[in-house]
Amino acid sequence: MNPVCLCQPTSKASMLGRGRAPSIPLIVGVSVSLLTTLFAGCVDAKKRRMELNPGFDPIYYGAVVAREELPPHKWTKFVAVAGQPEPVPAEWVSTPEGRYAHSIVLPDPLPKDSGYKWTMSATEYFLHLCEKEAGEFIYRSEPGVAGFLFDRPPSVPDDPVLADRYRLEAPIFEAQYQNIGYNASERGLEYVSPPSRTFEYLEEPIKGEKEPEVVFVSGYEERTHRLTNREVRNAPVSKYMVTWRGIRRKHDREHGIGGFELIILDRETGEVLGFLRDFGISGRRGPIYWLNAAQCPQLAAKSPRPEVEQTFRFVSSVLRPVKAPVKGRRFGERP
Repeated sequence: MNPVCLCQPTSKASMLGRGRAPSIPLIVGVSVSLLTTLFAGCVDAKKRRMELNPGFDPIYYGAVVAREELPPHKWTKFVAVAGQPEPVPAEWVSTPEGRYAHSIVLPDPLPKDSGYKWTMSATEYFLHLCEKEAGEFIYRSEPGVAGFLFDRPPSVPDDPVLADRYRLEAPIFEAQYQNIGYNASERGLEYVSPPSRTFEYLEEPIKGEKEPEVVFVSGYEERTHRLTNREVRNAPVSKYMVTWRGIRRKHDREHGIGGFELIILDRETGEVLGFLRDFGISGRRGPIYWLNAAQCPQLAAKSPRPEVEQTFRFVSSVLRPVKAPVKGRRFGERP
């Protein structure tokens, strides 16, 4: 049978067949059906979908939908901060949590001179930064820690953001949250999912109606692999805090390099207990895509899946949970 284009006029004879004249109710019924089909197929599909169900998101259900391209991001304004030798983009310190993170002065700060030479290739510069500046710096570990405050939970970047050279502050750190989760209950599984992740709770700041509040998540359920308890509180109970910040080195993003520092502090004294500094590189064999970036080899070698395991491994080496995690169990792996 030849296909019929619904957007072109079709004769009654071709639709209803030849022979005895159809009854009036049949003609009306077919006409209404035809008009409905024409309307459904010929109007703008996106507009019709939004009119029928404004909250419908086809991407959520796995549909392949073309995304609008974002214009390339540019850093235009820079701000001097106490915690870094180079001024940082103003958007990095646009929130109270960001300003606090960039105000922290580390015991082993970055030097002003990154060692960059114009003759270096992107890979050579990346490996140089890894060798000279990346690493794990632990000054004091604390045993028997039930949980902590994750002071600066990152948003989940989508693919256009991950493909932008400058849009993310700490590309390889923020990229992992596309695989981890969108809210405190999902992010909490990174730390509260025994026997491999054995913290008992996680706290995150949220914006309250009048004053900042804290969301407290706990109660791991093994059957569903989810946290069942979520409470909103006026203030955190944690003694310790984990935060993060992007770092700037001379000509780093131009070479597809982005670095970050993950910092662990005592909330009462402000003492830095330890920090992790790592770099990632992307775009060496194609366009930038930070989710596939390579990390410093000496740090990536410490975890089977560093893109989702590095953060917990380091945090739990400084803030040691009450119950030691089971070695060899991967994040999210069911028993």
